[in-house]
Amino acid sequence: MEKTITVFGSSSPTKDEYLLAYNIGKLIGEKKLNICNGGYYGTMEASAKGCFEEGSRTVGITVEEFGNTTPNPYIIENIVAKTLFKRLEILREKGDAYIVLPGNTGTLIELSLVWEYHNKGTSDKLILVHNFWKDVINSIEPKREISFSIPDNFKDFYNKAKNCKMFVVDDLLKGTDFLCSFLMKK
Repeated sequence: MEKTITVFGSSSPTKDEYLLAYNIGKLIGEKKLNICNGGYYGTMEASAKGCFEEGSRTVGITVEEFGNTTPNPYIIENIVAKTLFKRLEILREKGDAYIVLPGNTGTLIELSLVWEYHNKGTSDKLILVHNFWKDVINSIEPKREISFSIPDNFKDFYNKAKNCKMFVVDDLLKGTDFLCSFLMKK
């Protein structure tokens, strides 16, 4: 069964953030997993490009009410959502797990959405979050089911992931590698 990781992030990243998104997409593609994201530019383009170059499937969710439904050139399948809220629903549903990169208010909405589904007990999908969001997460929920570090090895990650909903980490590439392996074992 094909697995998909939904990647959230900025449409106007720094050069380092763009490169991180590209490398995350490449790593996901190397593991033969798929990516779903917002379909436009910035980290969406970067992660799709990395995944696309490895021959994996890329899905973009663009928005009709934004007035532009043209995806970046690395999106294989473009789904046009009528509204932003419909887009968020599709992004959440498509993901078997989520990666949240640095971003702005749009990324914050996406993080909040997948996090809230955990809080309501209707999702057990893992969320891997860049440390960029650490203060926000700590101010809202500094305790339950959140790990603020990545284990040293996959076995420890796997065991911790059974009881953890979110990892907030500096080393997003290592976390992505573990997340991909975790999905492949499920």
